[in-house]
Amino acid sequence: MANILQVTNSALNTETKNIGAEQPLKTPLSDQQIRNPSDPSRVVRADGQESGKSGTATGEKNFGVAGYSSNYGAFLQKLAEGTDLTQLLGDLFSGSGIAAQGDEQTGQLIRELLTSLQFESPEDVTGFLKEQTSQQLKFSGPFFEKFRSLLLQGSSSSMKDAAMEFLRAYNDFSAGEHLLRQMETLTKDITSLLFPSVRGEFEELLKGMDWGAQNGRTQENMETLRGQVIPFLSRYISKTHDYGAVRSATMMLVLNCIKYENGSREQLLQLFDRMASSREFPRFFGDDPKAALTMLLEGVTPGQHQSGFADAFSSLLLKGMEGGAGLEQVQPFYQLLNSLLLNESVYLPLMHLILPFQYQDKEVMSELWVDPDAHKEEDEAQGGRKIRFLVRFEISGVGDFELAASLQERKAKLQLAVPPALMEERQEIQKKVTGIFRQNGMEVSRLLVQEKQGEMRLEEVFPDILRKEKAIDVRI
Repeated sequence: MANILQVTNSALNTETKNIGAEQPLKTPLSDQQIRNPSDPSRVVRADGQESGKSGTATGEKNFGVAGYSSNYGAFLQKLAEGTDLTQLLGDLFSGSGIAAQGDEQTGQLIRELLTSLQFESPEDVTGFLKEQTSQQLKFSGPFFEKFRSLLLQGSSSSMKDAAMEFLRAYNDFSAGEHLLRQMETLTKDITSLLFPSVRGEFEELLKGMDWGAQNGRTQENMETLRGQVIPFLSRYISKTHDYGAVRSATMMLVLNCIKYENGSREQLLQLFDRMASSREFPRFFGDDPKAALTMLLEGVTPGQHQSGFADAFSSLLLKGMEGGAGLEQVQPFYQLLNSLLLNESVYLPLMHLILPFQYQDKEVMSELWVDPDAHKEEDEAQGGRKIRFLVRFEISGVGDFELAASLQERKAKLQLAVPPALMEERQEIQKKVTGIFRQNGMEVSRLLVQEKQGEMRLEEVFPDILRKEKAIDVRI
């Protein structure tokens, strides 16, 4: 019969009275297990584990610099694991294998995408780079350059607080079209989840929404949302006790409503007037800042951030994850999407671009990370704005390259990793790279060309990524 209650015989030795009868007594001579010798080439700890590896003991992990049970720690861990994005892009844009295995619609998407990436001149490649950059740089242009100066050099804390409030409102203002699309999708989902008896009434309320409203024109839509749609859903949840999908979707709808309302044009103008009331404000914006603001707001129109490449690429990713390129290709598409999302994480203070293109019968798969403000205290003596970037690119038939660079006061420090086959032409590569920078009005103060043996880690090129490592962060 099984010893369910774990009844044991009392031990005569009082020092071991809490040890079960079936457990052997441990003495100093009882633990004679043979242990593997320490590796002399590695720095190890007293318990034989390599230094730098996280322990499993509860007390041990609390003393690590980065706690991998936190959100930021989990991000660092995934970033360290890395994904060969250029290889995934190469497999995707080679096109032939995927197009042959997928359906006709997937093959057509790939062919259209490859056609849009064929360039005949360096100017075409430059235009493509600028187009991709414009999709991410929402706070760009002379107006926001003045804002950066205000936040860095201004002395009034109240003016800085007002400036941050204005920037948050502008972010919601410029995202008005996107927020409307999100809310339209949510209301369609909610409609399908409601009881059929009330579904018609809810659809009638949604007819009061203008899903194509211009950014900042929020008053009429907010009257419908706040006065009819959300109260209807609140009553429905209260009567039906539906605390599942309907309530979750309703909460997401409310959060989008808050951001949408915060982006109203009237709210934005009020925040700007509050900021402009500071005596220090004209020092950065001149005598007529209202004219620059009007031009800025008139330039933010629905659809301005759309990109043909981005739309086609996202459609292809969706099609691939749904199995349109063949079931065996679903996992690579998921890996590609996960890698892209990791590089767009809120924890990564960098701009990330992917730039696949075809030039002179060569396929180039590249990605670019940029820190537009890498100025540090130790660089203050040199002065000027400092920009740091990392480029990874693969040229078909040639190999993989990496370029890490820092630009400050029109002087560049470069580190270029090239395939082993090109190391014999290192002097020629240095000469041509230096010439390219000089043609663009920059001086190369240091250039190191070396053989590519492994990928440069982002946290090594951009040490700012680790600046939150010692912060308190809880992952639930």
